[in-house]
Amino acid sequence: MPSNVHVFDHPLVQHKLTLLRKKDSTAADQRYAAMLASTSNNMLADANTVSLLSSYIFTPNTYVIFNTDGAATGSFMPTATPANVSPQLRLAFFQTANAVLLRPQQPPDQDQSTTGIAGKYMVIKRLLPLFEQHAPSEIVASMRSQFHGFEHFVEIVLARAETKVAFALAYKYHAEHTSRCSKTRSPALPTAARAPPAATPLPRRRAA
Repeated sequence: MPSNVHVFDHPLVQHKLTLLRKKDSTAADQRYAAMLASTSNNMLADANTVSLLSSYIFTPNTYVIFNTDGAATGSFMPTATPANVSPQLRLAFFQTANAVLLRPQQPPDQDQSTTGIAGKYMVIKRLLPLFEQHAPSEIVASMRSQFHGFEHFVEIVLARAETKVAFALAYKYHAEHTSRCSKTRSPALPTAARAPPAATPLPRRRAA
């Protein structure tokens, strides 16, 4: 990775910025604006980058990311009220988020993002209410279109993942059940005890 490329994809980066804002909101907002500008042109930024950037304005102290299976992990601290930023800075976030989230989705075997399709879908699902409440209508429309475009495909992916988990659990239960049954089964009888009795020879007839 080139030394001049930075991806702001760790909660600590956002948390330090949140702490700075309590002391100097102007300086913190300027740094955040610079992060947004850098992210827009950074092809390594993905949906998790957007999710973390959203925390500075909307959910200070709460940071959520998603993996390629669509499962969430996060860092949750005492809840803080949304930051009272300028309309221009809020708009800059939505423009940056829109630019990143609308990038063409790579095929699964070429996708190098931290979210994959399923994680990206979950990020959009989580942030869509914020778009609908604060973003311009054209950005909202593009996010809704992206969300619904992923919806059917991701439901199939997640259903297959659940099926695989269910199959794995069923197989594990079957193996354990079979093992328990084999241990409680009656011991085999000795060969002599199990052998059928020898046939009694018929008496020979005397010659006439």
